[in-house]
Amino acid sequence: MEGCGVSHGALSIVNAVPLGRGASLGVSLTTRVHVRLFSRTDGVSRRDFLGLLAKRVFERIGVRGLDAEIMVETQIPPGVGMKSSSAVANALILALLDALGVRLENAETLELNATVSKEAGVSFTGAFDDAAACLLGGIQVTDNTRRIILKSYAAKEEKAVFLVPKEAGRKNLRVNLSLRESLKTAFSLALRGRYLDAMNLNGTAFAIAQEYALEPLIAARRAGADACGITGNGPAYAALVGDKGVHEVLKAWSGFGQVIVADVYNAGD
Repeated sequence: MEGCGVSHGALSIVNAVPLGRGASLGVSLTTRVHVRLFSRTDGVSRRDFLGLLAKRVFERIGVRGLDAEIMVETQIPPGVGMKSSSAVANALILALLDALGVRLENAETLELNATVSKEAGVSFTGAFDDAAACLLGGIQVTDNTRRIILKSYAAKEEKAVFLVPKEAGRKNLRVNLSLRESLKTAFSLALRGRYLDAMNLNGTAFAIAQEYALEPLIAARRAGADACGITGNGPAYAALVGDKGVHEVLKAWSGFGQVIVADVYNAGD
């Protein structure tokens, strides 16, 4: 039995770690997972995140005695905040369901993703907002603690530009009162549809709290980006910019590191 699943990537509008609530936006970068299922008396042999996820999927649908060969093709760099884990988890769930000829509701897929992500230590909160944006596209404003989507809406059609800094390294997460208060305001803005303002506030507050450089944020905004911030827990930056401004943002970021250009991905694209 073989199957295939595809999920998009995403970027952060509001980081969910400090509040347990967040918002993310889907982008056109994709992850594709192919699986081949075969009989194995003692079940899944892999002991990593993907193996645990496959095991939990089999348990959810009542299947025993199967293992999975898993092949991942992705456009998303891992470990830099561009939602690679959420994307591969979505794609693996969909691939396993495809191989078995089973369907789950989107809510069940997202719940599985978040539960196993937290269980495996891949995410602090389960990254329900990231999983939702990767699977459904558009802007997904969520309560990650209760695992519910509070609001979904489309972003305007523009480019999502990512910067992975030279010698990129993720910093230890530090959450203080100032960051929480800033992100409360950012989350409120996202709920009201003001996602660009939310992203700018989140990006600045998170960069300051985590001691990421502010220069890329300033350079992107001066070059014409509508919004810019740290995506995930970093170290990657993300900017939203209209087609006419992409060249200027690329030029502004050219000396900082690797730049990746994608499209905003809205539901139904």
